[in-house]
Amino acid sequence: IEDTSILIDDSPQKLWGLRVANGTRDDAATHELIGCLDEYRSYGANAITTFFMGCRASAYDPFSADGRQIDAHHARRMQSLARACEDRGMVLVAGIFYQNAPIGMKDRCAVENAVRTATRTLDGFSNVIINVVNEHNSSGWVKHGCYPFQDPDEIIHLCRIAKQEDAARIVGAGGNDHDLNEIIGRSDHVDALLFDTIGPHSSAELSRRFRDAGIAKPLVNVEISAMWSNNEIKGVWTAAQIAHFKTEVDAAISEPALSVFFHATGWYQSLPIRYDLGGDGTAKEPGVRWYFEFLRERIQNS
Repeated sequence: IEDTSILIDDSPQKLWGLRVANGTRDDAATHELIGCLDEYRSYGANAITTFFMGCRASAYDPFSADGRQIDAHHARRMQSLARACEDRGMVLVAGIFYQNAPIGMKDRCAVENAVRTATRTLDGFSNVIINVVNEHNSSGWVKHGCYPFQDPDEIIHLCRIAKQEDAARIVGAGGNDHDLNEIIGRSDHVDALLFDTIGPHSSAELSRRFRDAGIAKPLVNVEISAMWSNNEIKGVWTAAQIAHFKTEVDAAISEPALSVFFHATGWYQSLPIRYDLGGDGTAKEPGVRWYFEFLRERIQNS
């Protein structure tokens, strides 16, 4: 990181990413996702985010009860994604904890150990950013008594542990409670604020808000979403949704510190999950290709 920029090969870069949170759920999924990276890259996308615990219908807990071990297959798959991204000049944002996963860690110490274990698993991959906790604001955390995941100071504590394990690792966290994001983002133990939005929220406005709050570091919206209208229809998008995503791309172009990650719940996270681009987002040709085509055009013209 240099000021508010993330450097890739010593050059400041925007992260144009997509959320594929369960990319390590099995060998077939990881293989399919890796097979799509070259196409993503051809459109200008240079980052993905995947969670050790997956998401939604394919959430899981690969950690031992004491957090000191991780399932070898999950570790291998995450490393495979990191290596595949590295080979293509792409960034992997690796998330650790997910609120709707069947977390089996027994206590606070186990959670801390899991952060150390996940960080060690990615040792040597300089293209990886760690996101310690997904959506700190989610009510799903209430059922997990092993750790106060909703407390911003406790989230910062987990970032501190990851930095202690690997001082050179870029580490961040965030959610869509933006008052709490300001607390997280101002911490010296947090390298980048990794926040998210749901529905018609403006990343441009949030970028200015965070900057005014004294957060002088990269701001990455790791989940720009349009769940506010018919997103349960797999790969079919309303005109309002498409306009919303296009506005978010323009926001990232206009705001120096801001990067954005495309999020399509129905396409990338609802079974059966797909990683290909599909079509133009209509009922006749469902898919997400329209987003990538717009992204490539805006990157080329900016």
